[in-house]
Amino acid sequence: MRHEQPASVPIKLLLGHYHALNEHWQQALEEYTECFKEAPDEPLVPLCTGTALLHFAMSRKVPSRDRAVKQAFAFLNCYTRLKQAPQENAYNLGRACHQLGLNTLAVKYYEKALACKVVVPGEVGQPASEALENRRFCDLRRETAHNLSLIYCNSGAPNLARAVLRQYGTI
Repeated sequence: MRHEQPASVPIKLLLGHYHALNEHWQQALEEYTECFKEAPDEPLVPLCTGTALLHFAMSRKVPSRDRAVKQAFAFLNCYTRLKQAPQENAYNLGRACHQLGLNTLAVKYYEKALACKVVVPGEVGQPASEALENRRFCDLRRETAHNLSLIYCNSGAPNLARAVLRQYGTI
């Protein structure tokens, strides 16, 4: 399919995902950067590129770990600029910091994600037209609370971890 439609961004994304699943980060990055050249305003592309760069930075084959991390955060910041979803943006940046072991920064972003007001579609007092606009709803409070509790437990604050899970992790 790639040979039949060489300029197709969805096909390049799928190939990038295929390489990422097989942990061939350099090939995945080649596909994602091709996509970024073709569709720089599509938020999924810099998110995938930044994530692949983070994984590549954590591998043994990376020639310059610092450069890969800087590039990853550049793409993730591009993603946050394109995607107007404050909770999702804060969660993704917190997750990236968490993966790299930058726990102080991760806590900052996770707390920011937990502080975001989430509007549930069809909530009482919400106009019907607004509920239709928000139908693609995603609340990341539980995932954020889980990751934050892991950081708190590993830093020796199990009571704080329990309090976060009790407040945000329950149904």
